[in-house]
Amino acid sequence: MRNSCLYIIGILLLSSQVQSYPAHILSWDFNGIDYGDLVKKEMVGKINIGKKGEDCLWNFSKLKNKGKMLTEYSNTVSCIFEYENRRNNNYVYRNDSLLLAGFSEAGLFVEYVIPEMVMRYPLTFGDSVGSIFWGEGEVARDVYIRNAGISGVCADAHGSILLPGGDTLRNVLRTHYSRTGTTFLANEFRRSFRYTNDSSLISRDSINHWLCSDSVLHHIEIWRWYAEGFRYPVFERRDYTITKFGIPVDSLSLSFYISPKVQMSDLEYDSENEALREEIYDSRHFPYLYARSGCGEYNGKSVGSGDVENGMMAGKTGCRLECHISSASGSNVLTIRYMIESSSDADISVYSSAGKLMWRKENVGGYGMNSVDVPMDGYIDGEYLVLMVVGDEVYSEKVLKL
Repeated sequence: MRNSCLYIIGILLLSSQVQSYPAHILSWDFNGIDYGDLVKKEMVGKINIGKKGEDCLWNFSKLKNKGKMLTEYSNTVSCIFEYENRRNNNYVYRNDSLLLAGFSEAGLFVEYVIPEMVMRYPLTFGDSVGSIFWGEGEVARDVYIRNAGISGVCADAHGSILLPGGDTLRNVLRTHYSRTGTTFLANEFRRSFRYTNDSSLISRDSINHWLCSDSVLHHIEIWRWYAEGFRYPVFERRDYTITKFGIPVDSLSLSFYISPKVQMSDLEYDSENEALREEIYDSRHFPYLYARSGCGEYNGKSVGSGDVENGMMAGKTGCRLECHISSASGSNVLTIRYMIESSSDADISVYSSAGKLMWRKENVGGYGMNSVDVPMDGYIDGEYLVLMVVGDEVYSEKVLKL
């Protein structure tokens, strides 16, 4: 995939009406851990989770980069290893489920007698699954530790994301993972399951009783936003909370962004999603605006390959596009100015942020400077996309109606 010349620069569904596509289904082939991947994550400001349900719109366009973190995956014949921030997680993929089999970090080692199911495949909107977990290990080799609890994951929302920079990702599925656990420490190992082989320790009733009776619990919640055609979540928010008698006493929230462009360029062996993106592009005509790196097949503002000349975005063939909304006369008018330095005519369209075609005019203009006015009195406030197609080139400009 590294040698592919495709990289994504804007994803906006373009159609003559609001189209609904089959809900995004998470599968192991397209969204499972790919061995050997090095996933580059940007740490960003705290993500607003937003609502549950369908037709959600998450506006993450204003998130700022606050640092970077790497997640590295490797594997043996039976295990998958995740290394992140000096912590090793050991996973097993079995019976369509990804199971946490153990972890190690800074002298702490835990192996799960009952592995935790952290994800089940396939998973689509409305699905949910839960599990218990029970593990034990050691701290600094001489302290016994026991860790147990309950967890679950559900796909609770579906919709679109406004990315940093203003582009839009559609057919996004959000998952919500929640985990509540408790920990027991002792100076001896004779109370361990491996020493006593006492099956009552690892029963569901025993785990539930422990959770209900323990005063200190630790909670983890993780929201992940998966976009069709990308293996790893594009956004992720993690909340860590410790409660004492039900009252939060300590908490930490982290948010991450794994950009589509980074996933397309850095995940070298993700041929499944590369083929899926090509299939989506071919079947939906313009669901994604692509640029072919180095080829210059599509140019314009979103591509970033044009130059600014006299306030207008200029493509490599000399075509230019400029958009402006004026309300000086008491009515909102979108003025589109464009220059064509060829004999080709232009097709110009205006789309809402939901992908609905609001206005279109075909075979307009010709050689030289042209302009067209689009009345916007009946348009709701928000972001709109102006798309101009000249021959094989696509130009786009975003405008905001207030």
